[in-house]
Amino acid sequence: MARPAPTLERPRPYQQALIDLATEHSDSFIVPLPTGAGKTLIAHHWALTARKRHPHRCVVFIAPTVPLVAQQAEYFRVRGIGVTILYGGKPSSAVRALCWARDERDTNFNTHTHT
Repeated sequence: MARPAPTLERPRPYQQALIDLATEHSDSFIVPLPTGAGKTLIAHHWALTARKRHPHRCVVFIAPTVPLVAQQAEYFRVRGIGVTILYGGKPSSAVRALCWARDERDTNFNTHTHT
C-alpha cells in the first residue's frame, strides 16, 4: 500500500527563515528556540527537503529523551513520513541494522543521551 504524500503546515516568517537557512547551508543543524516556537515544524520541512536532495540517505533526528523521540516520530508519521524509532535496546541490534539498511523508510529517529 502506498504511503500518503507528506503534508506540510505553513511556517511563520521566522520559521521559514530558519528552514531556508538550514536547507541552503547545512546537512545538519540545531534550532535554538523555546518550547512551542516550531522546532518540529522546521525539522519536518528540512527533513522533506533533505530527502528530496538525497533520496538514498536517511534523515536522523536526535532527541535527548525517549518520550520526546516518540512525540517527534508521531508528528512525522501522521504527516506521511515513514519512521523507524531506534534507541537503547529497542529494537535489537540485528533489527536496528536491518532498519538502517532498508530504503523504504524516509526518516530514522534516534535518542541521544549525555552521560
